[in-house]
Amino acid sequence: MSKILFILCCCALAVCLVLSITALTGLRNAVAESGLIHKEAVGLVDRLNVHLEDLQGEDADDALPTVGDASDAERDNGYVIRACNGKIAVLTSDGYPVRTVDVLVLALPQADREALQQGIRVDSLQEADAVLQDYTS
Repeated sequence: MSKILFILCCCALAVCLVLSITALTGLRNAVAESGLIHKEAVGLVDRLNVHLEDLQGEDADDALPTVGDASDAERDNGYVIRACNGKIAVLTSDGYPVRTVDVLVLALPQADREALQQGIRVDSLQEADAVLQDYTS
């Protein structure tokens, strides 16, 4: 009787060992596959970023101006307030963004949209804040 019990215990132990090995192998494969999926996702995000940059480059009217885009009046000291990416932005005279305001340019009257499209030149950030108050209030 004890020999039969011993054999049954050994068989149960062998079955548990096989099930454990199978579960660990499946887990290892899942971890390896998730690593591959992660790499693919990172590649997709990188490609999406490239496409977004391309799309932003195509929309030149709303794109943030670069140093080469600044007009002669904007190259002097001071700041320029203009429409960038559909919102109002304050840019340095070199064309670098200083701050943006969450006001949709499309919601403004036509005259304001045209002024922002051309750029409103100011000499200081305090003057820029005063102009921005007109659009935010």
